[in-house]
Amino acid sequence: LLMNISESLASRKNISPYPNNIPFVQNVSYMSLTIYQAGQVPIKTIGIQQDMVSTVNYLTSLARQAEGFDRFEIANSEKSRILIEIVIAQEETSFEDIRVNGSFTPGITGVRIVNEVGVARNYLPTCSAYKNHDSFSDVVTYLSDDYAKQYAEKNVSFERKTRVYLTRSISYITSGEEAVRLNESLLALS
Repeated sequence: LLMNISESLASRKNISPYPNNIPFVQNVSYMSLTIYQAGQVPIKTIGIQQDMVSTVNYLTSLARQAEGFDRFEIANSEKSRILIEIVIAQEETSFEDIRVNGSFTPGITGVRIVNEVGVARNYLPTCSAYKNHDSFSDVVTYLSDDYAKQYAEKNVSFERKTRVYLTRSISYITSGEEAVRLNESLLALS
């Protein structure tokens, strides 16, 4: 799949069907695509469509339109890296349960919050490393930025107006011509 994504980015064409050994659960799974290269600001896209192929094509299209994309040497696997992270499970919980039970682990667990009108903000496990977050409080502060302003004006508690989910994901990154699996979140979801 990563090699197909790399080829799609370089050729500016959509991918065809992918190897079906990567789970994608309709109405649960969403995906992030991040492109890295030394000296460049990473390009990150995140989204969900009706299936894996549509999601990949949507994210690669967004990445190709991103400012600075043309400065990346996508075809040179020694210079650029592609990271994908796919959420494969999520469980609705509460902010309080997460705090009391300690069920959030930076780098292992992801968080998804959805506001009252259905707009989601996502925090994937790999975010902990590059955002240098080491607690659930850091994550809540990061995710609530946009929403907090809106709710503060209404004097409404952010946490009462959003649903929160713990997520489990798998992630892969390119390394030369290989794809390396970084993790499978250890969170046991019901």
